[in-house]
Amino acid sequence: GMDPNAAGFSAELRLGIGFSRPGSFQTTEVTVNGTLITSEAGGNDDGLGSRANGQLITVGGNDDPFSAFMPLEEDDRERYNLVPFINRGDTTIRVNTINYSSDDNLFLAAFMINEGLVTVPEPATWAMMIVGFGLVGFATRRREKMARVSA
Repeated sequence: GMDPNAAGFSAELRLGIGFSRPGSFQTTEVTVNGTLITSEAGGNDDGLGSRANGQLITVGGNDDPFSAFMPLEEDDRERYNLVPFINRGDTTIRVNTINYSSDDNLFLAAFMINEGLVTVPEPATWAMMIVGFGLVGFATRRREKMARVSA
């Protein structure tokens, strides 16, 4: 399972949405593991150098900060930190989206999860492990051989 407290652990969701309109039901709600995190996804479209409605598409990207929990429409960047909604041992992340007007176009949902830092043994440690397993195998084989001779 996942451990959101592990060093280096991260989990995020990025959405791509078209045809949203702020101030109406033409936005998308996003619920993560039972918690509503936004009701304004897609409500403030990306533009060239500015954010404005009417440019028909918005996508969470590297240049966007994470959206705050339950952001205002102008602060929803379609990029969400999922770590606060994950419990240690979880094996799934359940995300539900609802668009009440049924005319929003959610065309992309990208999940990026980094399980954290993994410790890899150094070569000297690997060598000691291999020699140790070899000695265990040799001792076991020798014991079996001695048991056959004395029987």
